[in-house]
Amino acid sequence: MLYLPIVGFGLLHPRRDRRYLAWGLATAALGLKFVVVALISAKSTYPIYDRYLVMFISPAILAFALGLESIALRADRLWAGIGSSILVLALVAWIGHAFPRWGAVVGQARDGIAKLRATPGNYSATFKFFEKAKSFRRPLLVLTNHCFASDVPRFYLRFLGRPADVPTVILNMARNCETGDGERSRAIEEFLAHHRQDGLVVFFYEYERGGPDPCRVLDKESVVYRPGWYSCLAVVEARGVSSEQLREF
Repeated sequence: MLYLPIVGFGLLHPRRDRRYLAWGLATAALGLKFVVVALISAKSTYPIYDRYLVMFISPAILAFALGLESIALRADRLWAGIGSSILVLALVAWIGHAFPRWGAVVGQARDGIAKLRATPGNYSATFKFFEKAKSFRRPLLVLTNHCFASDVPRFYLRFLGRPADVPTVILNMARNCETGDGERSRAIEEFLAHHRQDGLVVFFYEYERGGPDPCRVLDKESVVYRPGWYSCLAVVEARGVSSEQLREF
């Protein structure tokens, strides 16, 4: 409630250099933030979480501090020394407002430390998925629909956990992206020609990318492993899918 009025005082700071700085910080913290959000929203439907905007916290805090300094300097002009008292009162008010939460913060910190100590270095659901796919020790055809992100499954297969020690082919199924249609078709045909009976097809798909959802049409009997998550992550018998189906996906 008080944030914007206090920042407003910073924009009217008695010192010119601080006034210019306050305008720059406010523009970054408020104006530039909304521009960035608008541009991201125009290009993608992916949700914008607060952690993506953490870079705007520092200018917002500094703009607020300049507003407090501006108030203190103007108050000193009316009565010498009162400006420092205002800053002390603001600090005490902030500590008093936050004090009831310190107990919860301490408890949460203890829980977090305990979880950190008990959690393995690689704990993500994606890591577990690819470790399971590698554990079958069978040739893998990995298909992903995230444009220009085939390095993600490559990273999990080759550099995290136990490196895959079986023939592995990674294809990007997004159209007009890093894998061309001809290259995609040839790679699928070649993999199935050599590993129709012993190979596995790994689907690493994200629903929000658009396009077909393989998990809705796959033969359930051919599915070797599929965790129950939001996206289409599945390990399927290569003999359970045709090259035509894979090209459609």
